[in-house]
Amino acid sequence: MRRAWLVATVAIACLGCNDCDGLGEPIHPDCGNGVVDDLEVCDGTALGSESCASQGFEGGTLRCASTCGGFVVAQCDGVRDALDPCSLCLPSEECRGGSCVSTCDGEPFVEDTELEFDIEVVRVAGTVSFGDATVRPPSALRFVGDVYWEPAIVPIRDDGTYEVALPPGRYQVTWEPEVGFAGASEGLPDIDVGGLPDVDLAAEHDFALTPWADLELEVVTDFPDELGSMIVEPLDPRFGRIQFSLASTEPLRLRSGDYRIWWAHEDDSRRDVVEYLETVSFAELQARGTIEIPVVHTELAVTINGGAPYPGGTVRAELIRSEALPRPGWLSIGEDRERWDLDASGRASGWMLDRPRNVALVLNGPPVWGWIWAKRDVPAAAEIAIDVAMPRLAGEVLRNGERLPNSQLDGAARGRLEFSSDEGALSVELSERGRGDFAVRLPRGLWDVRVSGLIFAGVLPVVPWAAPSITVGGDIDEHVIDVPAVRLAGQLTVNGVRSDDEVDLQTRGELQLRTPGESAWFTVPIPARGPAGWDVIVAPGTYEAELARWWFATGSEPAPLGALPLGAWALGDLAVPVATRYDIDVRVHDVSVALEADPEPARPGVLWFIRRPDDRVSRQIASGDAPVTVSLYPGHYRVEWAPLDDDGHAVDPVVLESALRVDGPIERRYDVGQVELRGTILVNGAPAENAGDLDVQLTRAPSANSIHHAALDASGPATFTTQLVRGHYAVVLSASADHEVLPGHGVVLHQACHDARLD
Repeated sequence: MRRAWLVATVAIACLGCNDCDGLGEPIHPDCGNGVVDDLEVCDGTALGSESCASQGFEGGTLRCASTCGGFVVAQCDGVRDALDPCSLCLPSEECRGGSCVSTCDGEPFVEDTELEFDIEVVRVAGTVSFGDATVRPPSALRFVGDVYWEPAIVPIRDDGTYEVALPPGRYQVTWEPEVGFAGASEGLPDIDVGGLPDVDLAAEHDFALTPWADLELEVVTDFPDELGSMIVEPLDPRFGRIQFSLASTEPLRLRSGDYRIWWAHEDDSRRDVVEYLETVSFAELQARGTIEIPVVHTELAVTINGGAPYPGGTVRAELIRSEALPRPGWLSIGEDRERWDLDASGRASGWMLDRPRNVALVLNGPPVWGWIWAKRDVPAAAEIAIDVAMPRLAGEVLRNGERLPNSQLDGAARGRLEFSSDEGALSVELSERGRGDFAVRLPRGLWDVRVSGLIFAGVLPVVPWAAPSITVGGDIDEHVIDVPAVRLAGQLTVNGVRSDDEVDLQTRGELQLRTPGESAWFTVPIPARGPAGWDVIVAPGTYEAELARWWFATGSEPAPLGALPLGAWALGDLAVPVATRYDIDVRVHDVSVALEADPEPARPGVLWFIRRPDDRVSRQIASGDAPVTVSLYPGHYRVEWAPLDDDGHAVDPVVLESALRVDGPIERRYDVGQVELRGTILVNGAPAENAGDLDVQLTRAPSANSIHHAALDASGPATFTTQLVRGHYAVVLSASADHEVLPGHGVVLHQACHDARLD
């Protein structure tokens, strides 16, 4: 469905071109006759099938603009294209009747409170047996349970014993050797730690590691060993990976099973380069006693049309080995390429596995501004010579059969050509000399072409236009690209009223356009002075459109008419078959928010109004003495507030309302008063020690995903005092790895709310 919204009729000057090439004014001369003529969106009471509902509202009266170029939605009611308010509910809330309701069971902190937290911990101890291994490396057990901060890392003593205090619960356990031990970690059976009536009792859990064997492998390679290593990945998921330096004098320690092996080294830019070597069993490696890494110092020679790529500069070459083989999960796909800078003669050198392979050569640099691929089957050889045939393609870009008008703007690029094919991608700027001439070298083949221009030049479509494909087989000096172009103009009103000519805005905003199916938006800046409007060159077609990133200029002044909230207003699809005018009217409401913190004024802070993840409006509040007013589009918003610290930074944001419905002017008052929370921490009835190694984190429910840290008093029993905004809080204690009693992960001390989405 075609959608547009209106403003009062205003003549709009052409931007960046001398005479707009006769594209003309798109308003139909018969506007006002009550008949929707060609190019008109509506006319008088003739609205077609459009209504406030079709424009995304709940009801009301839709009117046609006097220009016949759009609709006025000032008298439409309700919210527009509203999100489901339930989508704004937080994990600690559930949706009931379109409202977010807290799942908190306990009482909120509404006045100064003093609490005592007694943590139940159970001493878990046992032994770790290493089978018949003759080496017991420095190692630890890693316990992961209902953790909040970090897992509990428990060192294993020289005699194989360990001991740790854990809260009751279920834990995943992993044995981890210290760095430097050439053996893999091992996943062990889970354990259950139950609460014990007698805390002096210890829960016994013994673990037996899978035996390993030391392999005295001889590594045969010509590669400098101080730079290289092997990555050994067990196929058994219980065991971790090992990166084993070729220069290591320690034995490689493996368990029975199958392994994938990669060879890794650094290239000249100090990036890890990884190539798959082989899949082999432990028994085969043990029988062989040798692992061969056949490498060769490769000389790469690259030519373009039989000559040096560029005598006066540097072209970067990337060699990509394409191997249809499995890769380690933690290695990215891009780490199988090496980057070499070619010298003036097109030569470079580096190390590669010495075997036949497929190589894709990527070139980037003058005159190859882009990514050009030259795919080759390369035999095992010490020299790779690749010649890239790149005939010259030259010509001129026209618009509607005419040469492009000269731009009078100094240094203004007039447009860009983007070439893409299976051989890569390349973009070139049109010449600033004269008209739209271009010259480029491309490998032979079929190339897709897109043309786009810069807005201030006003000569080519701002949204890329797909030109007919070009087959490059030889030099083409007179290739012509004729771009169809039409003018898209429009005017903006807010609640049916045009903005003041004298409004001085810091940022007026932008109209965003994109071709359906494309991911990238292309922007048309709205002038910062005068009535808000646009005048842009596009190719005939249909475009997705929205208004975005509007804001007001000065301090705490309210938004002047014609300046919209920071955010996006979707316009739907705009059909532009010929020169077209679309006038757009948007609906906004004033929302007044006051903060109270009886008996003191609210602290200075920042308010956020969030309609969706990419639509956020913020206003800073100097104090809580006076309300703040912000203009918002109709819809549902989550309201958050964060006080400012002494450095002026917003900290510890809290949610004031999860689903504020904005369908008219609104006044809201929120209580952000603070209370003092004092706590004492006990462990199994005794005061916790080493308070300097403890940290208390408090999370409000509903929260804005922020954690408040309370400082503990390091002298005497572990106590803390902190200031909080009134409400429900989860209190979690975490300890450092050096604490003698508590585990190094979070312990829930107080939880008044639960996660409704897990019920």
